[in-house]
Amino acid sequence: MKLWEKDFEVNKEIERFTVGRDREMDLYLAKYDVLGSMAHITMLESIGLLQQQELQQLLAELKQIYAMADRGEFVIEEGIENAIREIKEAQAEKEQTRLIREELQEFREQVQNDDTRGLMSEEDFAKKLRQMEERKARKAQRKEKRG
Repeated sequence: MKLWEKDFEVNKEIERFTVGRDREMDLYLAKYDVLGSMAHITMLESIGLLQQQELQQLLAELKQIYAMADRGEFVIEEGIENAIREIKEAQAEKEQTRLIREELQEFREQVQNDDTRGLMSEEDFAKKLRQMEERKARKAQRKEKRG
């Protein structure tokens, strides 16, 4: 399965024309892709999606890949699309978890503020709690579909 594969079959001639030299082109662009990835993960760390330790580990690995590509030793193995997809799904899941945590924290703060002022009714509280549980259930369903 290709990373960009959809739910329909592509015409074989079109695929042969567009895919024929992917590995060659990917190898040619590898150093630049690595530099872009280094910039991207640095940004992710700056907004709190990666911890400093994770950033350092990833940068160390990317520097090694860059050096290999620079020496012409970098190889793109068969099936790499699946590995990339798994990494992207893990990143998306981590981002979703972060957003849910932020939302939960905001909810807790709102409940605490509303409760201290006597503004939140039991009905409103139950509604907000249901909404959060529904989001959590949808997240679990998406994860199950990917798994």
